[in-house]
Amino acid sequence: MENASINAETNKIIPPSISFKGVQSHRNNFQTRIYYFNERTSFGTYTTTVDAAKAFDIAIRILRHNDPNLLELVNFPDEVTEPLYILPHLKESINDGIVKVLAFNTNIDEQLKNYIKSLSTQGILRTDLMKLVDERKKKSCSFTTRTQT
Repeated sequence: MENASINAETNKIIPPSISFKGVQSHRNNFQTRIYYFNERTSFGTYTTTVDAAKAFDIAIRILRHNDPNLLELVNFPDEVTEPLYILPHLKESINDGIVKVLAFNTNIDEQLKNYIKSLSTQGILRTDLMKLVDERKKKSCSFTTRTQT
């Protein structure tokens, strides 16, 4: 774990201070979490705070792509470039997080859906992303229906 220390009395690992937006300590790793319309979504767990912070930045850039204050929301404003590039080792977690946000949030506007579809078409996100969202919604609805009976 990067910059971690060990408590001499308890022999437990003390996580380093986390100074990135959207990054929390999670066991011996770092988790990226985003609150979108009051719904908390995890965008993966990473071994370094930098990877977690970069995953946060990518997720924010996708979810808040038209926000005029975008550069104030991200951890690395100097790295905000177009077109959006997702590091290969972050791609799966980003895709999973986007699926969760779209499947479980009723406040998603058409503009965001269209932006995500265009990222899928360009190969930046999974090409079957919207299909995965629909499948996740169906599973969620069937689970809710079963538990209410």
